[in-house]
Amino acid sequence: MSLYSLMKSRQIQVAWDGNFLNLEHDVSDYTDTRITLFVAPNISSHYYKYWRVRAKDIAGTYSAWSEPLKFRIYKKDGIDHASGDKSCAFGVAR
Repeated sequence: MSLYSLMKSRQIQVAWDGNFLNLEHDVSDYTDTRITLFVAPNISSHYYKYWRVRAKDIAGTYSAWSEPLKFRIYKKDGIDHASGDKSCAFGVAR
């Protein structure tokens, strides 16, 4: 039996800060392998958003949180932001 088969669901958080005190999304008991969340663009491209995930096993016990990962979303405003305007996608692979 694989460890993945023992995982019942996941909890995913997206926050405005790396300490996850200002959550934009907090999705618990998510069972699908993909999720789509709509996040607002940052007012300034100098600020990041953060996301993390943890698993819940069949006994209802949560794992530790993953290391937070940061990302930026740019509003398509016609301005060249030097690094280019790019689509943003991220995910968790099993």
